[in-house]
Amino acid sequence: MSVYAEGLMRKAHKEMKDNYKLTSFYETNAERVKRESKIKQKDK
Repeated sequence: MSVYAEGLMRKAHKEMKDNYKLTSFYETNAERVKRESKIKQKDK
């Protein structure tokens, strides 16, 4: 595995751990934004 890919995996894992503490969902920031935007669209 390349050094770049390993760095991306570490970053994603850190985001997932931080997001779990905040939202109780184990997801990356990109996944969280996508999920929250769908919820906001349903509310409109």
